Amino acid sequence: MSGFSATYELTRARMVQAIDGLSDEQLRWRPHKDALSVFEMLMHVAGGDTFFFLRLQEREGDDFEKRLERCARDKVINDEPFPFSDDEASMGLLVRALDHTYAILGPMLREPEEWLDKEIETPLGPVDGASGIFARIAQHPAYHTGQVWLYRFDPRFPG
Repeated sequence: MSGFSATYELTRARMVQAIDGLSDEQLRWRPHKDALSVFEMLMHVAGGDTFFFLRLQEREGDDFEKRLERCARDKVINDEPFPFSDDEASMGLLVRALDHTYAILGPMLREPEEWLDKEIETPLGPVDGASGIFARIAQHPAYHTGQVWLYRFDPRFPG
């Protein structure tokens, strides 16, 4: 197991624990109208993962992956509407997205050697090598897990 994989396994496990037992209403809640919901934050994590693995694997992706990939940027770093509506936001869809990206990235991170010579553009624009990309992927769930806990401890968060 690589260091990328060990970090990814830990941060993803903690992210999943942070949403354990949340209702669809809680997934959709936002502290103000312009904030991301928990659903959007974690779909953004899946979107970032998808953005990276599609470029590393040099493939276009199926319709679901293309929509997920847009979650890396839309509403987060641009003004486009989020690719999934609040009406679609559900634990089932979130788990589907996270399971899908985990199934593809897990093996890549466990044995990264095949990918390490690649350089790709990041969602923010700069080009980075696979080592930097894998470091980003591994820590990204941790960043948003902290946000989930901030939401959960907000006194306005639905009970």
